[in-house]
Amino acid sequence: MDHHGQWNFVGSTFVPRRHHGCGVLKIEDKEVVVAAGGSLTYVNTDTVEFLWIEKIHNDVNIDGSSWEFGPKLPITLGDAASATTEDQTRLYLVGGTVLQWPYEQSSSIFHLGCEGAMSIMCTWTRNDMELVTARSAGLAMILPPFSKLLEGGFGE
Repeated sequence: MDHHGQWNFVGSTFVPRRHHGCGVLKIEDKEVVVAAGGSLTYVNTDTVEFLWIEKIHNDVNIDGSSWEFGPKLPITLGDAASATTEDQTRLYLVGGTVLQWPYEQSSSIFHLGCEGAMSIMCTWTRNDMELVTARSAGLAMILPPFSKLLEGGFGE
């Protein structure tokens, strides 16, 4: 959706994908849409693509060339749950499937963090903490700290 509240076609990603993780990150106050992993025809990918929101707002005839490759995932991954932190500085991918058909479920948690204004300064990190039970095609969300929940501090 653009800044006028209208839905617009923004071009296809370079790598056709479904069952991918996605979110919006802020890199030096600029927002970028992230499409990470996913699969097509039963083969997962480790590719990541970025679409800068600023390009959507500035380009009238946007096409697929507006997407750019980001840092590859450490593993091929599809069906991972994704969630972005409230300050939009990290995108998490939780669980998912690895390899290709027949898929193996993952218990890994990865996060993408960026520094600077260029996508080459973004890196994926595997968290030390993992899911107790490997799973895929789930849902993830970032909750405020427990103390804020007790205080009812959602609107702050």
